Amino acid sequence: MSIPESAVRLPFSAMPDLGYDDPVGMILRREKKHTLRKTRVNTRYREVVANGKRTGIILEITGCYPMTPDEYLTNEFARADGLRDAQAMAEITRRFYGEPPDPMWRIEFEVARAPAELVERANRNDQEAMEI
Repeated sequence: MSIPESAVRLPFSAMPDLGYDDPVGMILRREKKHTLRKTRVNTRYREVVANGKRTGIILEITGCYPMTPDEYLTNEFARADGLRDAQAMAEITRRFYGEPPDPMWRIEFEVARAPAELVERANRNDQEAMEI
């Protein structure tokens, strides 16, 4: 199966107050390999949408697993997701969903396609340029 030019969208938004400054750059540098969502993902490819804008970055979904709050509200999981700590993870889930849902879904992914210019910026760690 070939990688599509576009796909169902998967939104990401920076939240600097929670230590979540550059999700797009983290994805492109392969530092962020999963996201946490309220619902299960059942498509193979998703396009990254950053701050409401399409990026041309296509992710291949490699796994989707349920997680309880005891599993995802940990410092280790929060840091792997790009947040500063478990308290920030609890705050972000509250902002989006109210009380932290049980379960949430860990969506694992790999970058399948990305514009070369965005990859170059991410590798230079040019955060300002990553604000799509």
